[in-house]
Amino acid sequence: NPENADANFKLGETYHEMNSLTNAQQFYQKAIELDPAYYQAYFNLGLIEQKKKKYDEAIALYNRSLDVKPGEAASYYQIGKAYEEKGDQNSAIEYYSKAIAENPNYTNAYINLGSLYSANKMYDKAIDQFRNATTNNPKSFDAHFNLANALRDQGSVDEALRHYQQAVRQNPWFSSAHYNMGNVLKDM
Repeated sequence: NPENADANFKLGETYHEMNSLTNAQQFYQKAIELDPAYYQAYFNLGLIEQKKKKYDEAIALYNRSLDVKPGEAASYYQIGKAYEEKGDQNSAIEYYSKAIAENPNYTNAYINLGSLYSANKMYDKAIDQFRNATTNNPKSFDAHFNLANALRDQGSVDEALRHYQQAVRQNPWFSSAHYNMGNVLKDM
């Protein structure tokens, strides 16, 4: 039914999955036209704009999704990612923190926040975020690998080794984890 918001949204998703972004946008916009409170359509339009590196447009769409569904952690997270990709680390930190405030179990928000802190050599803050991520998801390769890197950079090589070992158990084919673990063993 062309006048059904859900049907248009589903068509948009299908085109989105096929990477036919123009068609996906058309159907997401039609879903919004039929139902102006269609959160996921705004959100997915934001994903498309972000993929096209149109960060301001993506952020505006994520904010519109928050107008429809206030406090949605996924929207805050994507705004954080858009700001990070745009090079605005302070805003990225702000929005990753908002995502975590709305959903304290948002593992990827902790990882991205920790990565920003680590890149700025704020290792204590980075380690705190990566520890939160490993608590939320003990099997997260990214959380253990990034925690190990931050611990190594801070000089806590024994603990770094334990987290590299955990990372290797989660993803034995990731050569950087083996390489970094070898360097830690060599330096012990």
